[in-house]
Amino acid sequence: MDSEDHLKEYLEIDAEIWPEAPIGPERLIQVQKNSSWTAFIVRDNNNALLGSVMAWVVKKAMQGGLSAISRSEHY
Repeated sequence: MDSEDHLKEYLEIDAEIWPEAPIGPERLIQVQKNSSWTAFIVRDNNNALLGSVMAWVVKKAMQGGLSAISRSEHY
């Protein structure tokens, strides 16, 4: 996420998919600091939300993490 708009969009989608326990801005900023952090939002041809993916590498443990493959309730 290279802009504040992308960050805001990701947080809104995360809250939609996980209304009981969204990641929140503080935790998202924390995981963004990990090596090779990436996240993206997946949409269909009609721009409907399919889900989101977030992954990173934890250097200290020399392992990776796949945080959440979230999907919208529709799919």
